[in-house]
Amino acid sequence: MLFIPVLSSPDPSNFQPEGTTAMWFWFPWVAGGLACGIVSVMMDTFEKRD
Repeated sequence: MLFIPVLSSPDPSNFQPEGTTAMWFWFPWVAGGLACGIVSVMMDTFEKRD
């Protein structure tokens, strides 16, 4: 997703990511990190303690 659009462009040094998958490559990493943080806080909050 990240390198294929860059390497397939005619001039990789002048590559513009708009309209390609390279533009959105980092979004799942950010969304996953936020989701993991929220789940971690919720698990600590609602954990049953013996």
